Amino acid sequence: MDTHLLAAYKYYKSEFKLYEGLITSYPLYEVIRILTQKNYNVKGNYKDNTFYLKFKFNNDSNVAFQEFKEIMKITNTCGYFCSNMKGENINNEFKIFKYSEDNFKTLIYDNYNLINFSFEAKYDIYIERIPEVLYHLTPTQNVEKILKNGLVPKSRSKKSYHPDRIYLVKNVEDLTPLFMDFYEKTRINKWTILKINTEIISDYLQIYKDPNFKEKGYYTLNTIHPIAIKIYDEFNI
Repeated sequence: MDTHLLAAYKYYKSEFKLYEGLITSYPLYEVIRILTQKNYNVKGNYKDNTFYLKFKFNNDSNVAFQEFKEIMKITNTCGYFCSNMKGENINNEFKIFKYSEDNFKTLIYDNYNLINFSFEAKYDIYIERIPEVLYHLTPTQNVEKILKNGLVPKSRSKKSYHPDRIYLVKNVEDLTPLFMDFYEKTRINKWTILKINTEIISDYLQIYKDPNFKEKGYYTLNTIHPIAIKIYDEFNI
Protein backbone atom coordinates (compact mmCIF):
# COMPACT_ATOMS: atom_id res chain seq x y z
CA MET A 1 0.00 0.00 0.00
CA ASP A 2 1.55 3.30 -1.08
CA THR A 3 1.70 6.37 1.17
CA HIS A 4 -1.52 7.85 -0.19
CA LEU A 5 -3.46 4.65 0.39
CA LEU A 6 -1.85 4.23 3.79
CA ALA A 7 -2.97 7.71 4.75
CA ALA A 8 -6.47 6.96 3.55
CA TYR A 9 -6.52 3.73 5.50
CA LYS A 10 -5.43 5.37 8.75
CA TYR A 11 -7.84 8.27 8.28
CA TYR A 12 -10.90 6.19 7.39
CA LYS A 13 -10.00 2.75 8.69
CA SER A 14 -13.64 1.95 9.41
CA GLU A 15 -14.55 2.48 5.75
CA PHE A 16 -12.67 -0.68 4.80
CA LYS A 17 -15.01 -2.85 6.85
CA LEU A 18 -18.14 -0.74 6.83
CA TYR A 19 -19.93 -2.64 4.09
CA GLU A 20 -18.65 -6.16 4.64
CA GLY A 21 -21.64 -8.47 4.57
CA LEU A 22 -23.90 -5.69 3.31
CA ILE A 23 -27.39 -7.03 2.58
CA THR A 24 -28.43 -5.92 -0.88
CA SER A 25 -31.96 -5.13 -2.05
CA TYR A 26 -34.23 -8.00 -3.05
CA PRO A 27 -34.92 -8.44 -6.78
CA LEU A 28 -37.91 -6.31 -7.70
CA TYR A 29 -40.02 -9.29 -8.80
CA GLU A 30 -39.50 -10.86 -5.37
CA VAL A 31 -40.54 -7.68 -3.54
CA ILE A 32 -43.68 -7.42 -5.66
CA ARG A 33 -44.50 -11.09 -4.99
CA ILE A 34 -44.13 -10.61 -1.22
CA LEU A 35 -46.26 -7.46 -1.15
CA THR A 36 -48.90 -8.87 -3.49
CA GLN A 37 -49.27 -11.95 -1.29
CA LYS A 38 -50.02 -9.56 1.57
CA ASN A 39 -52.75 -7.98 -0.59
CA TYR A 40 -50.99 -4.69 -1.22
CA ASN A 41 -51.63 -2.87 -4.50
CA VAL A 42 -48.18 -2.69 -6.12
CA LYS A 43 -46.93 -1.54 -9.51
CA GLY A 44 -43.30 -2.13 -10.48
CA ASN A 45 -40.97 -0.40 -12.92
CA TYR A 46 -38.30 -2.94 -13.80
CA LYS A 47 -36.34 -0.52 -15.95
CA ASP A 48 -35.66 1.78 -12.99
CA ASN A 49 -35.88 -0.85 -10.23
CA THR A 50 -38.63 1.15 -8.49
CA PHE A 51 -42.22 0.48 -7.50
CA TYR A 52 -45.37 2.18 -6.25
CA LEU A 53 -47.53 0.94 -3.41
CA LYS A 54 -51.06 2.34 -3.06
CA PHE A 55 -52.94 1.78 0.17
CA LYS A 56 -56.18 3.07 1.71
CA PHE A 57 -55.46 3.72 5.38
CA ASN A 58 -57.93 3.36 8.21
CA ASN A 59 -59.78 6.51 9.30
CA ASP A 60 -58.60 5.87 12.84
CA SER A 61 -55.15 7.53 12.94
CA ASN A 62 -53.79 5.05 15.50
CA VAL A 63 -54.71 2.12 13.28
CA ALA A 64 -53.34 3.98 10.24
CA PHE A 65 -49.96 4.45 11.94
CA GLN A 66 -49.76 0.72 12.64
CA GLU A 67 -50.61 -0.04 9.00
CA PHE A 68 -47.94 2.45 7.94
CA LYS A 69 -45.30 0.89 10.19
CA GLU A 70 -46.06 -2.58 8.82
CA ILE A 71 -45.58 -1.38 5.22
CA MET A 72 -42.29 0.30 6.07
CA LYS A 73 -41.09 -2.73 8.00
CA ILE A 74 -41.67 -5.08 5.06
CA THR A 75 -40.19 -2.77 2.42
CA ASN A 76 -37.18 -1.96 4.58
CA THR A 77 -36.51 -5.67 5.12
CA CYS A 78 -36.61 -6.12 1.35
CA GLY A 79 -33.99 -3.38 0.96
CA TYR A 80 -36.19 -0.56 -0.37
CA PHE A 81 -36.88 2.93 0.94
CA CYS A 82 -39.76 5.33 0.40
CA SER A 83 -38.80 8.57 -1.36
CA ASN A 84 -42.16 10.32 -1.89
CA MET A 85 -45.82 10.09 -0.92
CA LYS A 86 -48.92 11.21 -2.82
CA GLY A 87 -52.08 11.43 -0.73
CA GLU A 88 -55.63 11.60 -2.09
CA ASN A 89 -58.84 12.55 -0.26
CA ILE A 90 -62.49 11.71 -0.96
CA ASN A 91 -62.77 14.79 -3.21
CA ASN A 92 -59.97 13.49 -5.45
CA GLU A 93 -57.66 16.26 -4.26
CA PHE A 94 -53.95 15.48 -3.97
CA LYS A 95 -51.03 16.39 -1.74
CA ILE A 96 -47.43 15.31 -2.47
CA PHE A 97 -44.72 15.16 0.18
CA LYS A 98 -41.21 13.85 0.55
CA TYR A 99 -41.19 10.78 2.71
CA SER A 100 -41.08 11.24 6.46
CA GLU A 101 -43.17 9.95 9.33
CA ASP A 102 -44.27 13.50 10.15
CA ASN A 103 -45.44 14.08 6.59
CA PHE A 104 -47.36 10.82 6.68
CA LYS A 105 -49.11 11.96 9.85
CA THR A 106 -50.00 15.25 8.15
CA LEU A 107 -51.66 13.37 5.29
CA ILE A 108 -53.64 11.19 7.70
CA TYR A 109 -54.72 14.08 9.93
CA ASP A 110 -55.86 16.00 6.83
CA ASN A 111 -57.85 12.94 5.65
CA TYR A 112 -55.69 12.17 2.63
CA ASN A 113 -56.02 8.49 3.47
CA LEU A 114 -55.43 6.96 0.03
CA ILE A 115 -51.66 7.19 -0.29
CA ASN A 116 -49.40 6.16 -3.16
CA PHE A 117 -45.82 5.58 -1.95
CA SER A 118 -42.81 5.70 -4.29
CA PHE A 119 -40.08 3.18 -3.43
CA GLU A 120 -36.50 2.83 -4.63
CA ALA A 121 -33.85 0.21 -3.95
CA LYS A 122 -31.44 1.12 -1.17
CA TYR A 123 -28.56 -0.50 -3.00
CA ASP A 124 -28.59 -0.33 -6.76
CA ILE A 125 -26.32 -1.87 -9.37
CA TYR A 126 -22.81 -2.14 -8.00
CA ILE A 127 -20.10 -0.81 -10.36
CA GLU A 128 -17.13 -3.16 -10.43
CA ARG A 129 -14.98 -1.07 -12.80
CA ILE A 130 -14.93 2.35 -11.19
CA PRO A 131 -13.97 5.25 -13.49
CA GLU A 132 -10.56 6.71 -12.65
CA VAL A 133 -12.07 10.18 -12.31
CA LEU A 134 -15.49 11.28 -11.05
CA TYR A 135 -16.98 14.72 -10.44
CA HIS A 136 -19.14 16.17 -7.69
CA LEU A 137 -21.10 19.45 -7.59
CA THR A 138 -21.24 21.40 -4.33
CA PRO A 139 -21.93 24.96 -3.11
CA THR A 140 -18.63 26.87 -2.98
CA GLN A 141 -19.26 27.70 0.67
CA ASN A 142 -18.69 23.99 1.48
CA VAL A 143 -15.37 23.60 -0.33
CA GLU A 144 -12.99 24.61 2.45
CA LYS A 145 -14.55 22.10 4.84
CA ILE A 146 -14.59 19.36 2.18
CA LEU A 147 -10.92 19.84 1.35
CA LYS A 148 -10.16 19.49 5.06
CA ASN A 149 -12.51 16.67 6.09
CA GLY A 150 -13.50 14.99 2.83
CA LEU A 151 -16.93 14.40 1.30
CA VAL A 152 -19.22 12.94 3.95
CA PRO A 153 -22.55 11.36 2.90
CA LYS A 154 -25.60 13.40 3.88
CA SER A 155 -29.31 13.24 3.08
CA ARG A 156 -29.86 17.00 2.95
CA SER A 157 -30.51 19.01 -0.21
CA LYS A 158 -31.67 16.12 -2.34
CA LYS A 159 -34.72 16.01 -4.63
CA SER A 160 -36.15 13.20 -2.54
CA TYR A 161 -35.11 11.49 0.67
CA HIS A 162 -32.33 8.93 0.35
CA PRO A 163 -30.12 7.10 2.80
CA ASP A 164 -26.80 8.94 3.17
CA ARG A 165 -25.14 9.18 -0.24
CA ILE A 166 -22.61 11.22 -2.21
CA TYR A 167 -23.67 11.81 -5.82
CA LEU A 168 -21.10 11.69 -8.60
CA VAL A 169 -20.89 11.80 -12.40
CA LYS A 170 -18.35 10.43 -14.85
CA ASN A 171 -18.41 13.41 -17.24
CA VAL A 172 -18.42 17.09 -16.31
CA GLU A 173 -20.97 17.75 -19.05
CA ASP A 174 -23.48 15.60 -17.20
CA LEU A 175 -23.60 18.18 -14.39
CA THR A 176 -25.05 20.84 -16.72
CA PRO A 177 -28.74 19.90 -16.29
CA LEU A 178 -28.28 19.98 -12.51
CA PHE A 179 -27.01 23.56 -12.22
CA MET A 180 -30.31 25.42 -12.53
CA ASP A 181 -32.21 22.70 -10.70
CA PHE A 182 -29.93 23.07 -7.68
CA TYR A 183 -30.05 26.86 -7.87
CA GLU A 184 -33.85 26.90 -7.94
CA LYS A 185 -33.92 24.59 -4.95
CA THR A 186 -31.28 26.35 -2.82
CA ARG A 187 -30.97 29.89 -4.28
CA ILE A 188 -27.22 29.47 -3.86
CA ASN A 189 -25.42 31.02 -6.85
CA LYS A 190 -21.78 30.09 -6.19
CA TRP A 191 -20.92 26.50 -7.06
CA THR A 192 -17.79 24.39 -7.37
CA ILE A 193 -17.09 21.23 -9.33
CA LEU A 194 -14.80 18.84 -7.46
CA LYS A 195 -12.65 16.26 -9.22
CA ILE A 196 -12.30 12.88 -7.48
CA ASN A 197 -9.29 10.67 -8.16
CA THR A 198 -10.80 7.29 -7.36
CA GLU A 199 -7.53 5.39 -7.74
CA ILE A 200 -6.22 6.92 -4.50
CA ILE A 201 -9.11 5.42 -2.51
CA SER A 202 -9.79 2.36 -4.64
CA ASP A 203 -9.10 0.00 -1.71
CA TYR A 204 -12.38 0.93 -0.06
CA LEU A 205 -14.49 2.96 -2.49
CA GLN A 206 -17.71 1.34 -3.71
CA ILE A 207 -20.07 3.07 -6.13
CA TYR A 208 -23.51 2.27 -7.48
CA LYS A 209 -25.62 3.49 -10.38
CA ASP A 210 -27.90 6.36 -9.44
CA PRO A 211 -31.48 5.25 -10.32
CA ASN A 212 -32.53 8.89 -10.81
CA PHE A 213 -29.72 9.69 -13.26
CA LYS A 214 -29.50 6.56 -15.38
CA GLU A 215 -26.30 5.87 -17.33
CA LYS A 216 -24.77 9.17 -16.19
CA GLY A 217 -24.84 9.34 -12.41
CA TYR A 218 -23.45 7.29 -9.55
CA TYR A 219 -23.47 7.42 -5.80
CA THR A 220 -21.32 6.11 -2.98
CA LEU A 221 -22.06 5.38 0.66
CA ASN A 222 -18.39 5.88 1.55
CA THR A 223 -16.68 9.01 2.82
CA ILE A 224 -14.29 10.33 0.17
CA HIS A 225 -10.91 11.18 1.69
CA PRO A 226 -9.66 14.76 1.05
CA ILE A 227 -6.44 13.50 -0.54
CA ALA A 228 -8.56 12.27 -3.48
CA ILE A 229 -10.32 15.62 -3.98
CA LYS A 230 -9.29 18.65 -6.04
CA ILE A 231 -11.11 21.74 -7.27
CA TYR A 232 -11.92 21.38 -10.97
CA ASP A 233 -13.89 24.56 -11.65
CA GLU A 234 -15.83 27.35 -9.92
CA PHE A 235 -18.67 29.41 -11.34
CA ASN A 236 -21.63 31.64 -10.54
CA ILE A 237 -25.16 30.95 -11.72
